[in-house]
Parts: sequence; structure tokens; C-alpha cells
Amino acid sequence: TPSRFDFHNTEFVKRSWASLMAMARPWIVTSIVLVQLSWCSLSLDSCQDTLMKENYINDIVNPQYKLSEESSRELLASECRQQFLNEGWCLLPNFLQQKNVKAMANELNKKLDHVFQTGWRHDIFLDNAEENATFPAGYTSVGSIANDYLSHDNPLMLLYNYTPFRDFLSRVILGEPRLLYPLEDHIGACTVNVYKGGDNHFWHFDESPFSVTLMLQTPEQGGEFEAISSVRTGIREVSPASLLGNIPSTTRLTEKDDPAPPGTQTLPFDVGTLSVFAGRETLHRVKKVVGTRRRLVAVMCFSDKPGVRNSEETRLRFWGRAK
Repeated sequence: TPSRFDFHNTEFVKRSWASLMAMARPWIVTSIVLVQLSWCSLSLDSCQDTLMKENYINDIVNPQYKLSEESSRELLASECRQQFLNEGWCLLPNFLQQKNVKAMANELNKKLDHVFQTGWRHDIFLDNAEENATFPAGYTSVGSIANDYLSHDNPLMLLYNYTPFRDFLSRVILGEPRLLYPLEDHIGACTVNVYKGGDNHFWHFDESPFSVTLMLQTPEQGGEFEAISSVRTGIREVSPASLLGNIPSTTRLTEKDDPAPPGTQTLPFDVGTLSVFAGRETLHRVKKVVGTRRRLVAVMCFSDKPGVRNSEETRLRFWGRAK
């Protein structure tokens, strides 16, 4: 009879291993089942979250804009891309359902105590006018609600982080389905510009090559968005004389609302409209707001690279804090 510890005996090893597996099999099976159930649960939760988000987005966005359907999204983006290239902007009226726009505006009107008001005299490159007198200059006054005052389940934030929406924007702006990234900026990623009575934004080019905005509430009067397209074909490298030559009646870029320079277009930026705008190439302004009802515009900032945030100077200028 072999020793119980005789591992050189093949039959003994086989019998011992079979006995051990017989005792362990129920535990192994149970563990595998638990792991599978756990993965299924996680997958189901993920699917449920995705489905809930899809349903919520479909309730926010007008049904005519089928963002969740890839083929419809591609077709819409192709049409918008052409307008964006030809005119410097693309407007999608009634992009948001009116019932939801009103709810968003009502919520934001309760957060007006969080508005940071800024005002400064600048030239058309947004530089302080005292530093560069070559270009026309004027005064801007505007308020803003920072991103960290918006809840994560706010419809704006859900739309901002919605992958098909960012895919659509990428196709319009970049001409390809390269995903745009939300800014990693808890202050300036997705914010709301607030124009009270008397506020305006003087003629300027944006620092960013494009902007994505949503009109949530229009004022009683004023606040029109005006633009002169195809003015700037370079960035800062273009000479002042060359740039001034491209701007119709540059001397008429004054702080007065009227008359507007030749070539100026007033964009139909109505409540619920989505605007994709080439702000670094297109000279534009917001005329003075009149009345007590605020002009509320959501501003969504994206980047073609991850990990981007606004500069400290920008944060201090528009939200009064860097952190």
C-alpha cells in the first residue's frame, strides 16, 4: 500500500486530484456564476443608463434632429458642414424642444446670484484697448454663470457630454467623425452668458476657432447677434493694414448699435436655436440688451484633444476666479 504522501505514485496522484476536484467543483461553479452575474449586472446597468440617457436626450432635442441615428446624424452634419464652410456658421432652429428650453431658462433665472459680471474696453482681438490702438475698440459688459453652478443632471450637461452630439459637431466643424472632447475645466467647460439690460459685446474675433451655443432666453428688446463673415483668413499673423482692408467701413465699427457696417448680417438666433460658429474667422457682436428679461446663452466649449482647459487669464476675466 503506497504512502498517503507518495506523490511518485501516478494512481495515487490521480485519485487525490479527482477527490480534490470533486470537493472543489461546487465552489468553482458558484464562483463562476457569481462573476458572470456580476458582469451581467454591470452590463445591464450600463445599458440601462445608456437607454435612459438616449430617452432623455430625445426628450430634450427636437425629434427632427435624430442625433441617436448614425445615418441621420451623418446626413444632417453634411448639410451643416457646407453652410459652416460657406458662411462661417450653421444655425439649427428649434434644436431644443420649447417646453424644455423654458424649464432650463427658469432654472437659470434662479441662479442669477451666481452671475459674475465682467466689463472692459477691448479691440477686435479682445486685447485691452490701451495696449493696441491700431484696431477699432469698444466696451463690453456681460455676465456668466460658471460650469460648477450647473448640476451634472442638468439637461445642458447631459447634452454637452452626449457622445452622438459631439460626433455630430465634429463632422460639422472638422469634417470628420473625430470625437471632440469636453473641456476638463470645472469653471468654463459649459457655461451660460447672461446679458442684463444695458449689456453688450463689442465687435470682436473669438480666440477659439469655433463656438457652440444655444439660445435659451431672448430679451425684451435688443441683444441681436450680428456678424460679418470671411473677414479674417489668417490668425494674428495677418498685417493690420491687410485686415483693416478686409473689414467693410472699419471706421464705422463703433460702440453705437446703428448703423451697422456694410456686409453685416443679423443671424436669426431665436430661442432653442443651436449655433455652430467660426468665431475666429468671423467678426461679430451682440447689440445692447434692453429691458429686464435677461438674454441667456449656453456656451459649450470643446477641444480636439483631451485634457484641455481655459487659461487662468480667461477664467479670471469671465468668472472672477482661477480655481
